Amino acid sequence: GRTGLMTSCYLLYAGYANTAVDALQKFDWRRTPDGMGVTLPSHRRYVFYWERVVKNVVEKLDKAVKICSITLKEYPPKLEKIMMMCISDIATGDCIYSTNFNVNTYTTTNRETKTIIEFCVPGDMIISSDTTFLFLHAHTWRILFCFSFHPSFVSDSDVNQQEMTIRRSEIDGAHKNKYYSPQLKLTLKM
Repeated sequence: GRTGLMTSCYLLYAGYANTAVDALQKFDWRRTPDGMGVTLPSHRRYVFYWERVVKNVVEKLDKAVKICSITLKEYPPKLEKIMMMCISDIATGDCIYSTNFNVNTYTTTNRETKTIIEFCVPGDMIISSDTTFLFLHAHTWRILFCFSFHPSFVSDSDVNQQEMTIRRSEIDGAHKNKYYSPQLKLTLKM
């Protein structure tokens, strides 16, 4: 997990690996017999972020994005009534925003057997640092799945399209869980 993330980033920084893929493979195969050292999608994503910093592709980490809504597609319908969302600042651990089930903060639709839930974010929520979107069981507060990212690494094409789509394979907790549809998607509308 975190050890693999930091070791892979160090391998890049110190020049022992030329790419994020190379750094992850070196750690994976030296640390674990099955080559599965860094498995969480967000940890792997941050190694790729670090590669861009080391290679000076990203000079400043000052980009911000405005989030209007978060949409989940193809999630298990049973989760609709028990799921809540929290947007958390990674550095401080503070919850920037969370859904409140006493207020209608989300809408659902069912089109052609596709299950969709949309969490509307009130006002202009500007994200400018490392952020995690946590989807929790509303009664137990157990994390169902989550996604972490830094807005400085959001591609210009995503910003121009005003949305960023994250597939199941990129969502921590859902990436290996067969309970979630292979078509599960999380879309951030900007």
